[in-house]
Amino acid sequence: MRKTLIIVGAFLLAILLVLGACAPALQPETETPAKAPEDMIPLTVPDFNFVEKSDRVEPLFEGEEYSATSFFMPKSNSKFQSEVDHLTVHVHLFEDDTSSNKMTNLLLVGASATEIQIGERKATLAYNENNGETIVFHQQGRLVIYSLSAPPFEATTFDEEALKEAAIEGFKAVRF
Repeated sequence: MRKTLIIVGAFLLAILLVLGACAPALQPETETPAKAPEDMIPLTVPDFNFVEKSDRVEPLFEGEEYSATSFFMPKSNSKFQSEVDHLTVHVHLFEDDTSSNKMTNLLLVGASATEIQIGERKATLAYNENNGETIVFHQQGRLVIYSLSAPPFEATTFDEEALKEAAIEGFKAVRF
């Protein structure tokens, strides 16, 4: 009987050791992005002049590691000149998918959203009719990538189509 207990105990100990060694492999891993946010930010967008790029912006959101952003103004005589005040492109890197999901939910607040296809990527187009801001965004694991077009500050009516087109152009320029 004692010999049987020792054998069973040794067997259970061996199983626990094997499971302990395998535990890291059993943990769900958070995917590491193929590119860093600062390497994805565009420096050119059709019909816009590049103004500034920030490679490493300190975290603004819970669970965020950092972000990168670029800023553009419409070119003179472009179709966006009087309809879009500015265009920004952002790439946020989060600690995990849960945090990046929370961020995408924030982008939808107060906006009507539509799923769209841009090249190979599915994205969400969100338009806020109250302030005219338009965002095209895509979540890729821990990354949240979005392009935001804003109307002129003094505008009381907005050219929805121009704002949507500008946000799409900014998203197309992201260097995936």
